[in-house]
Amino acid sequence: MAGSVTSSSALSAAVFFLLHHADEAQKLHEELRAAFPSYSDIKVNAQLMKCKRLKAVLEEAMRLAPPVPTLLPRLVGPGGIKAVGKFIPEGVVVGAPCWAISRDRRYFKDPNLFRPDRWIVDSSDPIASQQLAEAAKASQPFSFGPRACPGRALAFRENGLLLAKLIYAFEMEPVTDKSIVQTPVHGIKEGLIFNQKDTVGAHEEELLIRCKLREDLVEQ
Repeated sequence: MAGSVTSSSALSAAVFFLLHHADEAQKLHEELRAAFPSYSDIKVNAQLMKCKRLKAVLEEAMRLAPPVPTLLPRLVGPGGIKAVGKFIPEGVVVGAPCWAISRDRRYFKDPNLFRPDRWIVDSSDPIASQQLAEAAKASQPFSFGPRACPGRALAFRENGLLLAKLIYAFEMEPVTDKSIVQTPVHGIKEGLIFNQKDTVGAHEEELLIRCKLREDLVEQ
């Protein structure tokens, strides 16, 4: 994620979904305006890290369009392994398909819909907190375990800063709907699909947007 291609993929996905969910873009804009008195105040600092909706938007965008969409292959070693109750013999290539798991209805309600609020819960609610923990296990855009991406924190800071500045300062609209695929895609009959080509890391189709500086910033 902290690399150039994966970071740009995550940021593009976030912009894509916000473009087509104006209500979510407005909520994020309001959070940022409340957190930062001016555009120049937006920096990688504690205040940015407190923006729960900003982080939720990035989490949800990467859930629906992970920068590494399918799997990182692993070869089963001598003697085989047992996984999810099944024996897998040695020599078989296995992997966890990130794109599919992050849309599993066992972990996400309405899994194909862009809903950043699913990542914002009341920490005093034990049930909601447990559900969030289970969801976080299912959505693993940075992979997991000892080989998980060490740049996770950097990625959230990098993309959080860029997205915050973009949403704070500009009104955006799509120039083309080329990258929108509605239905059906792989049996999915709801929500939007951010087109990606999986070459270990994701490569996206063109996402053309028109940006207009917000009126209150024109004279600054």
